[in-house]
Formats: sequence, C-alpha cells, structure tokens
Amino acid sequence: MKTKINLIFPMVVMALFLFIGHTSAQPAIITQWTFDDTIEPSTGEGTASLIGGVTQHSATMSNGWRITDFPEQYVGSGTAGAQFIVSTEGYQNIVLDFGHRSSGTMSRWAEIHYTTDGGANWQVLANNNGDLTPHDVVYPFSFDFSSVAAASDNPLFGVRIVSIFSPVAFNPEAPDSTFAANTAYHRARTPGTGGNPYSGDGNWRLLEVTFAGEAIMPGGAEKLTIVDFNGGNIPELNVPFYLTVQTQNINNEPTAIEIDTEVSISVTSGTGSLNGTLAQVIPAGEHTLSFSDLTYDVAENGVVLTVAATSGMVLEPAISEPFEVVYPLENIIAKWTFDDTTEPVIGEGVASLIGGVTQHSASIGSGWRITNFPEQYDGSGTAGAQFMVSTDGYQNIVLDFGHRSSGTMSRWAEIHYTTDGGANWQVLDNNNGNLTPHDVVYPFNFDFSSVSGTANNAGFGVRIVSVFSPVAFNPEVPDSTFAANTAYHRARTPGTGGNPYSGGGNWRLLEVTFLGEPLGILPGDANCDGIVNILDAVTIVNYIMTGNVHPFCFDNADVNSDGLIDVLDVVGTVNIILGRVRK
Repeated sequence: MKTKINLIFPMVVMALFLFIGHTSAQPAIITQWTFDDTIEPSTGEGTASLIGGVTQHSATMSNGWRITDFPEQYVGSGTAGAQFIVSTEGYQNIVLDFGHRSSGTMSRWAEIHYTTDGGANWQVLANNNGDLTPHDVVYPFSFDFSSVAAASDNPLFGVRIVSIFSPVAFNPEAPDSTFAANTAYHRARTPGTGGNPYSGDGNWRLLEVTFAGEAIMPGGAEKLTIVDFNGGNIPELNVPFYLTVQTQNINNEPTAIEIDTEVSISVTSGTGSLNGTLAQVIPAGEHTLSFSDLTYDVAENGVVLTVAATSGMVLEPAISEPFEVVYPLENIIAKWTFDDTTEPVIGEGVASLIGGVTQHSASIGSGWRITNFPEQYDGSGTAGAQFMVSTDGYQNIVLDFGHRSSGTMSRWAEIHYTTDGGANWQVLDNNNGNLTPHDVVYPFNFDFSSVSGTANNAGFGVRIVSVFSPVAFNPEVPDSTFAANTAYHRARTPGTGGNPYSGGGNWRLLEVTFLGEPLGILPGDANCDGIVNILDAVTIVNYIMTGNVHPFCFDNADVNSDGLIDVLDVVGTVNIILGRVRK
C-alpha cells in the first residue's frame, strides 16, 4: 500500500502514483485538495473540516494540511481527524488517493470511515495497516470504494481519515510496555530511535487528497419521471387534470424505450379515488406519455400518485410530490380559513360562538381555536361554533371542514342546521366520535343534499356542537363506565394517561367550507324543487302577496324575464304546466 519517499520529492511521486495507478481505468478527478494556503478544493467542489477537537497548524502546497490536537493516550479512538464531503453524482467506482505523513509522536494507525447520507451515519471501510512508520515520511495511500454501491452517484458521500488505537498488540519502547490490541495509540517512531511517547500534540500532514471516479455513461431508459403535472395548476374536485411522464436514463435525459411498455397510475396517499384512463402503453421507440382525463373525487391535501411500468420494460416508478385537490371556485358558497379573522375569505357569511364558548386564537395554520365548553355532565348539544350562510342560487349543499381536539375535550361533535335563520334547529348527524387520537386534524364532510329547505335558502345555517357520547364508554380517567348520553368522552385514547374531560380544553376548526351546485334556470320552478307544477304557481302568488317565501328561485319565477315577479309570471307558469309554451 505504501512506498517510502524522501520528503523533498512528495509532489513528484504523488503525481506518478496517481498516473500509474489509474491510467488503465481512466478515472476522472471529481474533487482534489492541494491545501495551497486554503482548505477549499483546487479542483471540483467539496467541504473539508476537522473533527474530534483536531485543529489546523498550517496549510501549504508543499507540506499539505498539517493538523494537531488529537486525543491523548487511551481515549477517543476513531473520533478525531479530517472529514471530506464530496458529491459523486455522475461517477462510479470511487477511489480516494492521498499522501500521509506523521510526526514521531502521533499515531501510525489511521482508519477510513465513509458516509452515504451526508454524515448522519458512518461506516468503516479499512485502515492503513499502520503504515505511517518510519515517521516524517510522506506515504501514498489509495482506498477503493467500488464495492460500496451507495458511494457511486451520490450527492451525500463523504470520508473521514481518523486516528485509531493499534488493532494489534505492540511495545512502542517509549514507554517500554506491551499494550494489548485496541487499547492505545502506537506512535509512528520506529524502535531504537528514542524520542517521546505518543502525544495528541503531535501532527499529521495530508497531501493531494483526491477523489476520483469513472464517469457514468448514459444508458437506456431506466426510470419514469413526471415532467408535467397539470401545467402547474392545482387539480379541482372531479374536474379533469393531466399528468405527463417520460422514460429517462440515469442522467435524467429522455430516452426511448426498447419494447412496448404498459404504464399505470394509482393513488399512493389519499382517501379519494382516481378515475379516468389509468393504464396506457408507451410504444417502443417513444419516451413520453400523457394521462389527460384524470379526475379525483375528494377535496384534500397530501394526495400522492405513483406511475409504474406494469409490463414491458422494467423501470423505476415515478412518484408525484404531495398535492392538494380543491373545490372548483364556482362550487364554493363561503369559506373560512381563519387567517387572523373570523370573516370568510370567499363568499359571505357570519361565524360566531354559542353556549359560552370563547375564542383562544384564529390563525391560518391552526384554524379557529375555541375553548370554555360546558363542564362535565352539562350542556350537551348547546356549545360550539355557528355559521350562517345564504345558499341562494345553490343546491345539494355540503359542509366540509377540518377538526382537531385537545386531549381533554369531547371526541363527539354533532351537526345542527337551520332553514329559518336560526329560529329552529334540527340535528343532521354526528362525527361518530372520530376526534381521537387527540391533537390530529381530521377531515369531515356532511351532505345536506337530501335535506329539504337547505338549498337556495337565505336563512340557512349550521352549528358544530359538542355532545355527550351516544354510546357507553370508560375514559380510564376516571376509571368508570358512563352510560350512553350521560357524559362527554375525552379525545385522549386509552393507555395514554392525561387529565379527565374538561371544558377548558379546546377544539380547532380549519378550512370551514360550504359548497353547492349552482342552480340552473328552470322557468316556472319557483319553489326550486326541480319540477314545474301547480305548487310553483302558488309559490309565485304567495311571493306577490307577502314578498317572504322560502325557498324561492327568483330567476325561475320570472318566467317572462322582465325582472319583475307579477301576475304575468303566474300566467306563464300555468301555460308551462299546460304545455302551451316550451320550458
């Protein structure tokens, strides 16, 4: 591994060593340090640093990087030395070459450690066989990483050259004692030459530290890559979007495939279903394919798609970045994001708190954080948040929101609704107790499409309130069983300790969104039920008489399109019923 070299010729011999040792493999220098008054590389890019308390004495081209302050005897084996972080992207069969010299009192043993994850973890490659003796001579070393697959083509590759205890028993003469293997540092000075015992104040010199490798030549298609995701636009609920994939080589260049290859697309993360043409064939000789009619049926964040080859060539799959599917703007009636306000960001509406509940905070990241709910055994269904939203011009109403509970708050929520501006409230449904485990945001969706009076109604509103558990339960704190509909069930899960239910806990409501389908104009359908009959004529008459009818579709009732609701519209509606005019 080494050849002894007179100190006055290190640079010449190092150059010859590099030339002779690698001409046949024709590697290219990735990064090289000559330490010409700097520890920045002279070729390529990389970072050199010292570890384990080691400090720099000097850095010169002739003497290299002279480093000192290593651990004292019996401590810190394998922890102190020099570190080099070098990206090997585009290269394989990596080799590390360098010159190494030790003073008489420093360790003759060095070990090479490497990382493939940017320094989070380090492994041992090999040691230098103790070949830093006699001292004060520059020795060339070469370490081959070709058998370490992860060292190739890796932006997070790095190496450490560290001092270690002698892995074999030895007697350094100073002191004249025998040391067992792996117990002490062995100084570089040879027997019979006197001198001082090992000392971390001695020094090493590193010269011409060079990382080299063979350039990876582009080959055939190896992977699928998503090159266009819907033109950068956010996909909308049930609205077609597209995704374009490409077969590429190892250098990320588009590369035609050799045989017909079927490619399929699927959902990796998300609760919804992906629809459309989910499998297509890339013909031999081509490299690009578009899925152009995809739709997704749940509005949510964090959706991930995977595109994989299912027959033909073996290709690395492509995985999309997490993305959000949003509701089309025309379907949003009102939306609250609680960005330091309880005013809606889209549409109109009024948000308020009921039952003594108060606001803790309102922020876009944490939503509407509310507290001071009723204490245990009191006020089920009376306390929470209220949203008044006109659904005029919309049908098939849906409420969508994120909900998070602290550990001591109720896991059960109930949805109440009004169709008369809040004079009366009815129960729609509950959340099935799905606010547990606590401190997690859960998506909820409640559908009012089958509820009479919720469509096209200026007096519509919703309450999200805490309720007693509708099923018997034992919260563990206290360790008692409660009958159904007698007490609040805290959100914390069994076995996690914590405090019992308390109204001083909190809920957080996020992205509260009311959605609907815009009503089309159906002349004569004054009561908005989708059909034209005598009830519509009666509805128009009541509107003319009182001006206060719900539901009432003005545009439908204005049969003659004159902007007024009068007896002519009643006549027009009757004519539609009798089939005397086209609808």
